Amino acid sequence: MKTKKTLSEVVNYAKQFEGVPYIWAGNSFLSGLDCSGYVQHILLYMGVYDFWDRSCRGIVRFLTSRGAKKSKEKKAGYILLYGSEEGKEEHIAFAISDTHVIEAGGAGEDCKSREMARVLSANVRIKPINHRKDFLFSIPFHYKESL
Repeated sequence: MKTKKTLSEVVNYAKQFEGVPYIWAGNSFLSGLDCSGYVQHILLYMGVYDFWDRSCRGIVRFLTSRGAKKSKEKKAGYILLYGSEEGKEEHIAFAISDTHVIEAGGAGEDCKSREMARVLSANVRIKPINHRKDFLFSIPFHYKESL
């Protein structure tokens, strides 16, 4: 898929929310985000997403229905999906480099308050790209060239 943003613009946008609390089913930078709510905002910023199914599977369905291809590579600017098997995607992250992702994580469906997120240290955070063992596939994007 193509975006009119440069990779640098998208990475800078994504990184500015590091530390926002993880809240299950959250999609607000003010109250908290879960993994798919966070990636939803990145995709909206990129100008490639206009959906209202905020689940990992909903994001995959939306992107692939518009021509996005799946890949097994983990590269800067790709969306990475995790879970037990394709069709059961349970986590989504954004690769900010070839070595790191940014994600909303650190808790699960029981994390429904900012206080619980604080106690669990659950938030938008940067992690090594291989920190999870349940990687399924990625969705590559083509970015505008930097001048």
